[in-house]
Amino acid sequence: MGATLQDFLGPRGLFLKKGLAFRREQMEMAESVEESIGAGRPLMVEAGTGVGKSLAYLLPAALAAIDHGLHVLVSTHTKALQEQLVRKDLPFLSGALLEKSLALSFALFMGSENYLCLRRFSQARRDADALFTSDSAYEALGRLKTFVDEKPAKNGQSGLRMDLPDVPDEVWRNVLRESDNCMSSKSPFYRPCYHRAASDRMKEADILVVNHALFFSNLASGGRILPAYDVVILDEAHSIEEVAASHLGLSFSNFSIFWQLDRIHHQETERGLIARFASIGDVWKKAAAAQVKHIRKLSQHFFQNLQDALKQKDSGAIRIRKADITPNLLSQPLDDLADHLREGRDRLEAPEDKQEMKAAADRLSGTAAEIDRFLTQEDRAMVYWLETERRARGMHVQLRASPVDLSRSLRTTLFGEDAPPAILTSATLTVGNEFEFLSDRIGAAGVNGVTLGSPFNYERQCLLYMPESMPDPAEDAPYFEAVRDQTRQLIELSGGGAFVLCTSYDWLNRLFRDLSERLPDCKFFRQGGPRSYGMLDEFRQSERAVLIGTDTFWQGVDVAGAALRLVIVTRLPFALPTHPLEEARMDFLRSQGFDPFTHHTLPSAVLMLRQGFGRLIRRQDDRGVVAILDPRIRTRQYGQTFLKSLPPAKRTSRLADVRRAFEKM
Repeated sequence: MGATLQDFLGPRGLFLKKGLAFRREQMEMAESVEESIGAGRPLMVEAGTGVGKSLAYLLPAALAAIDHGLHVLVSTHTKALQEQLVRKDLPFLSGALLEKSLALSFALFMGSENYLCLRRFSQARRDADALFTSDSAYEALGRLKTFVDEKPAKNGQSGLRMDLPDVPDEVWRNVLRESDNCMSSKSPFYRPCYHRAASDRMKEADILVVNHALFFSNLASGGRILPAYDVVILDEAHSIEEVAASHLGLSFSNFSIFWQLDRIHHQETERGLIARFASIGDVWKKAAAAQVKHIRKLSQHFFQNLQDALKQKDSGAIRIRKADITPNLLSQPLDDLADHLREGRDRLEAPEDKQEMKAAADRLSGTAAEIDRFLTQEDRAMVYWLETERRARGMHVQLRASPVDLSRSLRTTLFGEDAPPAILTSATLTVGNEFEFLSDRIGAAGVNGVTLGSPFNYERQCLLYMPESMPDPAEDAPYFEAVRDQTRQLIELSGGGAFVLCTSYDWLNRLFRDLSERLPDCKFFRQGGPRSYGMLDEFRQSERAVLIGTDTFWQGVDVAGAALRLVIVTRLPFALPTHPLEEARMDFLRSQGFDPFTHHTLPSAVLMLRQGFGRLIRRQDDRGVVAILDPRIRTRQYGQTFLKSLPPAKRTSRLADVRRAFEKM
């Protein structure tokens, strides 16, 4: 008889001897995952924080791989969880299995843009004078050369950017692997290639770890990116609708087009692709530079015409309801420039130089086709919109399209009878203990669901503060002032260690400005600020830190211990109903006979609030306060839906209770 879950997770199991605690919920989850894999049926598991869900799905997956030769794909939303799995959980599990004479292989595989390309690195060193203007770029190339010489792929080095010495973006853009710019076996660097080595490892691995972006890209491509798998486990599964929608839609902007043009010929620095090859001829280069300059002007006219047609003058998003709203000024010129690059490619001798030129040409043609698809709105099952954002470099204008209803597509590709069983897990998959909302959205209707509570003692570890007498959020000015004052008082009581979660960048910036002036003893961080890189690590190490964030900081951020002891929710996280995607989803629900608020708006907000609440208690010894400042959670009937979905923390409306809670920590 082979090894069993009890041998590892049981009250007398091997994990206990290795210092892990027995958790009943963890065993229940592992048994459910084991049953799902054995029966070949999909499963949804909501496992509260602290259950230890990573090992609860990795162990039965590993045993199935070892006993039955299955290939298991594990997908996460964040790189942080990917790293945790491959650098902590899987090595721990592999070591435990070896003690039972069981061998497990695993691998990490990421998108192309995360890997160093040795061919492009060699070309960048050769053509450095035609590509770079700063001393720091040359210094980075030197550091990379030392790394490549000392840590080749044959010795197991990943070649991932996160494992490399510091590489500025200016350099990384010219040395990263691009899937459409790969010579594969024709490259002189094929044998020592980091990506090829990673690809070989992933094909042999019992368990392969990827992220949702790569997983859904593979799904959209019909399985051409990743090797075949027998089971897929989607962790952080609450986010899959958002990720799937982005990979099954369209997205491009004025900045992305300018970036392509600058890579070919940068007007200010005179650097770029066409400056790299002396043999190609000055006449050809001048013609290419003129085309680039012309398309840049056309791009400015094109995106301005779109804004004018939609009367969009400032930051925001607006739906485009009809096709051909403005003339297509770009597709043909982009195709013409692509043809010119292909002509130049034919004049080059080195195969690697030909490849670089071909990739640039193909990218231009792809953008031309996307613009045409967007303007003609050829897929009527999508919603089309324009987003604008005022930035330091000017107005960023993005054109986006997304499927209104993903359920039909995913019902076949992810949950179909012929699809490998999909196991979805997260701390937040239900609304009111029901899976119906998310399962309907992603085509998982009828999939078995298991709910496992957290082993944490929320009544002892957490206080939920909801102040009385707050203004209605519809009164923006009075409400902002009240939130600002409450937030200041709460931070003073906690002495920092606070997350302030907003629902808009406007509020984020206003609170950052006002609070940093009123609380000079605290160290303030803000999402999108100048210290974004490494911000969380600095937050963890600062005694009186306050981080003000939106979007991503509601979810997927893990700060354990006293570094985070206060989470402030400034407003219930209802999506903006006027956003084109939300508007289209609500229109679709009405057309199906459903009330959009109860079937979409409310449950979406409940899941997001649960994610925000979950930032606070991450370990058995965590203590803290969650403050929800929006009065609607107490005064509106739907507030009970929010409250019933939150962990059973003690509740108060008195700041005096908050003060006592912090004094006891």
